[in-house]
Amino acid sequence: MGRRAKFHISLPAIVKQRTNMWISSCPCVDVFSQGDTKEEAMANLKEALSLFVETCHEMGTLEQVMKDSGFSVITGIIKKKNETDPNMVTIPVPSDVKGVRSAECRA
Repeated sequence: MGRRAKFHISLPAIVKQRTNMWISSCPCVDVFSQGDTKEEAMANLKEALSLFVETCHEMGTLEQVMKDSGFSVITGIIKKKNETDPNMVTIPVPSDVKGVRSAECRA
């Protein structure tokens, strides 16, 4: 039985309070969410980003979407060019790689 590689991507996240709700966003890929608390807004953003990445992967467009968002592939690592925001959210990246030992790749 083959093993699957395990990849993660870290993306910058912004959370701001607006009157009675919290808005969370990842502007570099135009994904937004919200919640009643800061923690809920971040959890909802993480879920939205996971669904976004999974959908891009299923459509075969993930690498192009990331490149269009200003990321580049460097020795197998997708990394945001000139990214300085310390607030990051890490999500799993789907992988169909079989027969390799489990590993993590953080962007």
